[in-house]
Amino acid sequence: MAKSPSKPAIAFIAAFVMAFAAINFAANQMATTLDANRESDLMLLRHRAGATPHYDWSCGEDLGSARHAIPDSRKAPLVLVTGMSQTYAINDAREGALPIPDRLDAALTARGVRAFGLVAPNLHNEEALLMLVATLARPETKPNAWLYGLCFDKLRNVDVRPAMLRFLVDNPEVQALWNHVCDEEAGAFPIACERIKSTSKRALDDQPASSTAIGVLEEKTRSAADRALPLSRQRTSLSAAGQFKVYEFRNWLFRIRTTTERPILPARYQLNMEFLRLSVKLAKRNGVRPIFYVIPINPEAKAPYRPEEYAAFKQEVSTLAQAEQIAFANLEDAVPEGEWGLLYGQPDFKHFREAGHARLTDALMRAFDTEWTVLSPVRRDSGL
Repeated sequence: MAKSPSKPAIAFIAAFVMAFAAINFAANQMATTLDANRESDLMLLRHRAGATPHYDWSCGEDLGSARHAIPDSRKAPLVLVTGMSQTYAINDAREGALPIPDRLDAALTARGVRAFGLVAPNLHNEEALLMLVATLARPETKPNAWLYGLCFDKLRNVDVRPAMLRFLVDNPEVQALWNHVCDEEAGAFPIACERIKSTSKRALDDQPASSTAIGVLEEKTRSAADRALPLSRQRTSLSAAGQFKVYEFRNWLFRIRTTTERPILPARYQLNMEFLRLSVKLAKRNGVRPIFYVIPINPEAKAPYRPEEYAAFKQEVSTLAQAEQIAFANLEDAVPEGEWGLLYGQPDFKHFREAGHARLTDALMRAFDTEWTVLSPVRRDSGL
């Protein structure tokens, strides 16, 4: 005869159920606040219903959702705009504010050229390469030029984020091209090519095998949990909130400010630079014109870089551009004082107000006028 649970066990189970119910109730009550805080932390813009996307509004969290909005490059030359949060985030944004991809598309459309942005916060060079590969995988999204804003401190970052790993698995044509990026370049870029293999393997290992019975059961269980349990449904926002609190505590504990010096990590820097050089090779091999620029930094804030490391970086990318004969500009001074803002109450050295987006767009149009002219069917048709 089965033994009945003891009173302490019953009390524990009851307490656990009550605590679990309370946590789910709290997660449900906090859902709107959590989502708003997450949007604020990522500096995401709110977009009007029915508005036309000119960049990936998910900012790297659902790359596949942006592909349908990319202008058809078979109908007009297409510029792929890639960058970290500076590309899309607007300090003190008003309703209807327009970031760089929207402004570039408007300026280039007058010349018969279109632009679309694939962007993400803290974007590093492996992820930028993945975004380029994603557009090359389909003839209608294959760009004619690739405009990439180079951010020195993002060369500290590695590992493709989980959302992009899911994108690889969900799009076999992209994964096939990703796996063949190094077919002709493995000897020249051994570190980057080894990482590409690792990323492809991790993408498969991290996803449920949806074709198996266990995989199907796992997917159905997760979907059911999301529908029934606010704690499951809000896990992404809860995770982001928890990570932000850890980030705030770390900054408080070690007295880290936005201007605190961050020495470069040599191995990560080398890996990212190898990815950048590999990206140039892949772009040129596919008839895409690489266009690179060093992003603006706030003249009112002390950049958290070691001056000698930052100078060496600028020299290296300039030398790369010259060697590969690609368009390059240093636009670190393009946005003046008064057009930036604050981050956590301190001068934000990377994100500017809408006026800064307008100013940087103008600087990009001027700096790369020759590139836009080469692409422009309007200029070619008129004989100019």
